[in-house]
Amino acid sequence: MTEPVAFDQHEIRCPAFPPAAAQALLAEHYGLTAAELKPLASFQDQNFRVTDAAGRRFVLKIANTHETWETLDLQNQAMRHLAAKDPAFPTPRVVPSLAGGDLATAEHAGQRHFIRLLTYLEGQPLAEAAHCPPGLLDDLGDVVGRLTAHLADFDHPAGARVIQWDLRQAQAVAAAFLKYVGDERRRRLIQQLLAQFTAEAEPLLPGLRQSLIHGDIVDYNLLIQPDAQQARRVSGLIDFGDTVRSYTVGELAVLLATVMAHSPAAPLAAAARVVGRFHAAFPLTEAELAALFPLVGLRVCATTTSAAQQAALEPDNAYVQEFAAAEWPTLERVAGLSPAVAHAMFRAACGLEPHPRSPAVQAWLRANAGQLSPLLNADLASRGVTVMDLGAGSDDLRDGVWERPGAVRAHIARTLKERGAGLGLGRHGEARLSYTRYDSPAEPETIHLGVEIFVPAETAVFAPLAGEVARLGWNELIVRHAPAPGCEFYTRYAGLAPAEVLTLGGRVQRGEMVGRVAAADVGAPLPPHLHFQLACELPGDLPALAAGSERAVWLSLCPDPNLILNIPD
Repeated sequence: MTEPVAFDQHEIRCPAFPPAAAQALLAEHYGLTAAELKPLASFQDQNFRVTDAAGRRFVLKIANTHETWETLDLQNQAMRHLAAKDPAFPTPRVVPSLAGGDLATAEHAGQRHFIRLLTYLEGQPLAEAAHCPPGLLDDLGDVVGRLTAHLADFDHPAGARVIQWDLRQAQAVAAAFLKYVGDERRRRLIQQLLAQFTAEAEPLLPGLRQSLIHGDIVDYNLLIQPDAQQARRVSGLIDFGDTVRSYTVGELAVLLATVMAHSPAAPLAAAARVVGRFHAAFPLTEAELAALFPLVGLRVCATTTSAAQQAALEPDNAYVQEFAAAEWPTLERVAGLSPAVAHAMFRAACGLEPHPRSPAVQAWLRANAGQLSPLLNADLASRGVTVMDLGAGSDDLRDGVWERPGAVRAHIARTLKERGAGLGLGRHGEARLSYTRYDSPAEPETIHLGVEIFVPAETAVFAPLAGEVARLGWNELIVRHAPAPGCEFYTRYAGLAPAEVLTLGGRVQRGEMVGRVAAADVGAPLPPHLHFQLACELPGDLPALAAGSERAVWLSLCPDPNLILNIPD
């Protein structure tokens, strides 16, 4: 983080030129007569859409008094650079004044303002779209990836300026403006995201690339239009007012905060889709992928606190009040997501192993299989092991058997009895219809992430290897293992009554009894069993099931527990 700046002193108000004054500026500096002049909403500047008698459209931009010639020239030169790199890139073009310059000046209420005229881009702001369909997500990733690639070799002396929307300044911004957030719960969420950023991204910052970026790719600055097939596509990227030298991956982080705001049902899936397309246009480094989700959280902290400050400053500005209200749902959405899962999904979208530690964990377990103790008494396995087929293709569960209360439980008990097996196994990675739901529009979680071991209640369970108790609760035990550098992982025992001697943070020795299989509740869908799971990370509450579309991600996060059980076939 750079030296903190007193951002709370930066109280910027929008200019307030009346329409007649704007008409006069157009005539004086551009020789234009506006047949129509429409005010456009803005956070800190004043904008008008101008339509002349020939139907041509422009945007007259009147800068606030804090804007300098250098920073406005930075914006103009960024747009000129993009036009030279890619004439088809959907950004405005600068219209020279009658004097031949890109900037002119105007006086109002004793204050001097710079003015500019830009071409107008047709389209509907993304802010007005109810959601982002897959094709639009792809287009967002493509366009912003191309933008980042085009700006990679752009430079300007004013790019080194200090602005509150630069993610390098976001911690200072949030600290300065947090006092304007009155809701205690929201303050806690902001503090949570700031702490995540400090722990997970701050060590990576020195290794992140920096370049000049647009810096404000939000839904009001993204325009969309239907194409020939009526699919919505990006038709424009406007407002270069926050162009600054910053973390290159910050361009994507700002976009993802917007994408998640428009994807309430599956924010991470939508974000990952955008990341994959961005990466195809502008390849990300592993450090950038690791820092990306914490940067999204940091961006949300900056926007929510800034919106709260601006709303307090301008209580009568409807645009500012609407902007402030719209930020809170995104804060809650992002704060409720797991950084570890986000990182894995972003890596998977870029064609990388979803969890970076998964190969090392699996390799260590294979190499040290002979050093692991049995999970159960050997006499159970000696009586035979039956692998149950509880998946979507099971012949035993066809014709809706899985829907009938108690049918799956009865099937398992009957099968084990008929085969005289000492234990039954439910498979890892299996897709199961029995976990689908008809009362939710969300994708069901159907992929089984552990192995079920069907044994009688009260069966003793032993630790296969030493570790430390990471979570201890009713019916659940999670143990952390770190047997070698770069090889940290967890084992989860669910359906277990933990041994009373265990304590949170306490050591577990290899071969130590850690508990007994709990009895199944009356009416439970399965008979007594131990759910045994291997995980490379603890993403909040470790789920036992995952959505089918995220199968590869979760099977990397939660590899096959048979690496520990070592049961043949």
